Amino acid sequence: MGTEFAQRELGLQASAASSGRRVRSVRACRAVDKAAFDQIQTLCAVKLPSDGAYRLRQLEGVLPVCLAVRRDQGLNNVVTEKHGACERGFSLLLLAPNMTPGTLPPEVHEAVQSLNGSFTAYQLHWGYENFNYKEVLSRLLPADVAVPMGHEIVGHVAHFNLLPEHWPHRHLIGQANVLLDKCKSVRTAVAKRGFVQDEYRTFDMEVIAGEEDTVVELKEFGLKLQFDFRKVYWNSRLASERGLVAAECGDSEAFIDLAGGVGALALLCARKGCHVVINDLNPEAAAAAKENARRNRLNVEVLQMDAKLVLHSVLSGNLQKFGLSMPEVQTTRLSFNLPEMALEILCGELQPLRDYIDPGVAEHPSKDGLRRFRVHCYTFDYSEEAVGTRLDRLLGFVPEATKIRKVRLVAPSKIMYCVEFAFSLPVQKSWKNTFPDDGSTGRIPQESKHVLRTRGHRSLERVPLIGFNCYAGLVYVIVATRSWRNFEHLLTWLLG
Repeated sequence: MGTEFAQRELGLQASAASSGRRVRSVRACRAVDKAAFDQIQTLCAVKLPSDGAYRLRQLEGVLPVCLAVRRDQGLNNVVTEKHGACERGFSLLLLAPNMTPGTLPPEVHEAVQSLNGSFTAYQLHWGYENFNYKEVLSRLLPADVAVPMGHEIVGHVAHFNLLPEHWPHRHLIGQANVLLDKCKSVRTAVAKRGFVQDEYRTFDMEVIAGEEDTVVELKEFGLKLQFDFRKVYWNSRLASERGLVAAECGDSEAFIDLAGGVGALALLCARKGCHVVINDLNPEAAAAAKENARRNRLNVEVLQMDAKLVLHSVLSGNLQKFGLSMPEVQTTRLSFNLPEMALEILCGELQPLRDYIDPGVAEHPSKDGLRRFRVHCYTFDYSEEAVGTRLDRLLGFVPEATKIRKVRLVAPSKIMYCVEFAFSLPVQKSWKNTFPDDGSTGRIPQESKHVLRTRGHRSLERVPLIGFNCYAGLVYVIVATRSWRNFEHLLTWLLG
């Protein structure tokens, strides 16, 4: 699935989108001959008076011998006079292709006789519209190329993970889904051109059919979401996981999503009354989360920062330095969906606090002088035992009542797990010096340049993170960042 398989063969033409704006459309590689799908099949049918076909189909043992119904492809196994293919006053029940009067079970014969039925032949006309997407592709692709196993639907976009063998036929695969109306809600088909590997968890994609428009709108658990699928991380297969975590949240909690993306999970928690902070390093995702909060009339606070810095500040009880108003709550719930490194980052921040963590939080959830946390941390591995071993090695112990559950299979030897456990830390600040105040690395991350805050319909505003004057700050940055990229971002912030 690398770039080596990608050959630009796009022909672009202008067309009007349903929204009224001009979009570009990808020209298909070749026209599909729909007439080639036409065929006539002779079936055995049962002819019955009036609506007898419907009554016969409901009897025990009859349905298994009937022609399979394809409502999405406009194919039914009952034919009546209104279809123009049956004698007036009668109806037909079509039997499966391998069924004849001689192969029918005796009980079906008895049912036919009880309804005054008789057997007849019926010619079924099949056309392109009666075949589903996979059946169409199986006829169009070469015999040695398998039909793609599946795709993800995101709004009006169909997203394919194609194998190298599919890449030369990518436009045909997309055309069979979009331009040939096999999925009526889809207007755009895209194919991944590489792996998720940049810091924003996005991937290079190519529009292989339809409109070149990747700004999608969708609904999930009643939330209205909008984002550019090309520029943010999104996975529709995690919808049930988001619903599961949100169901555990209470209105007396604070919910902090350290890698919150466009806000799908955090907004569910905000709708339940939680005090919500959404963080994502990707500026496109952070802006989308803010806009989605506005669209759903929910109050949240949005950060665009390194997740490690936010986690460090949460554990030290110092989120206020980012201009956030954190209320006193019984529990702070942390979600960390960055499976490639989340468990290592979490354990790296918790390990220096081992002497201050109260392991009895499950038995004393309201113990005075403690701040209670509940963690949902995602990671990749090949078994639950392997995840538990890593947790023990990274953290030095396994917290009480730790739960490791499988979320989904990503690849044959790559499974996504959620590690859940609770712990508490003392309110006293004497332990805060156990690690540096800037996130244990001694540098200021480039991502800590501003905060996106939203309260209902409030506009975006910048909030300074460190109170130093321009000259002293520049000297500190040059020494502390040790990186021209970090310095360049902070210099832009200062001059902006």
